[in-house]
Amino acid sequence: MEFPLQPIQSDPNVIHFAFAMGIALIKYARVKISLEHFLFGNVLGIADTDLLTSYCISVVTLLSLVALQRPLLLALFEASPIFFQSETAACGS
Repeated sequence: MEFPLQPIQSDPNVIHFAFAMGIALIKYARVKISLEHFLFGNVLGIADTDLLTSYCISVVTLLSLVALQRPLLLALFEASPIFFQSETAACGS
C-alpha cells in the first residue's frame, strides 16, 4: 500500500470563522486596552515592555537559528534512510 505525500492544505473557512469569532468575543473581554488595536495594528496600543519582550524573543530565535543552521539544514534536506528502506521493502527488493 503506497501513501503519496501531499501538502497539508488549510481550509480558509476555518480561518475566517476563527477570526470572526475572535472579533465577536472582543466585547466580552475585560482588558484595559482595546483589543482591536492589537488585531488591526494600532502602534499606540503597545507598551514598551511588549516591544522589549518581542525584541528579546526575536534575538533569541535568530541566535538559535544561526547556531543550529547546519543541523537544521541536514535534517530538512537530507534524504531519510528509513523512507528509502520502506520504499525498497514495498517494491519487493
